Amino acid sequence: MTVYSSQGKTQPTNVMILNSCHNYLSYYMVLSRSSPTEATVIIQGFNPSKITCGAHGSLQQEFCELELMDKITQLKFYDKLPLSVDGHVQNALIRQYQILKGESYVPKIVPEQLK
Repeated sequence: MTVYSSQGKTQPTNVMILNSCHNYLSYYMVLSRSSPTEATVIIQGFNPSKITCGAHGSLQQEFCELELMDKITQLKFYDKLPLSVDGHVQNALIRQYQILKGESYVPKIVPEQLK
């Protein structure tokens, strides 16, 4: 089955050859077709640069912002978020947190290609 013919379908088992994927959209399509995760079988390895380097700048920025929001949420949950980081809007929270941590701060979990 091709990547595009599987779009919108969930497979009980999903055997894939990731080397045939051309970009990050193809990776997403094949990896998101199986349920549960244990039913995914990868026959060949893959090129990690296709996942990150193929994404345009705004998508890379969104990934970084989501990791920042995850960190902010964790700190808030454990009551360790500094009082200077306050608000109800994502952009404001991220900006306040970056001012606190430094303009170029990115959580350690963010892959180097996205920083």
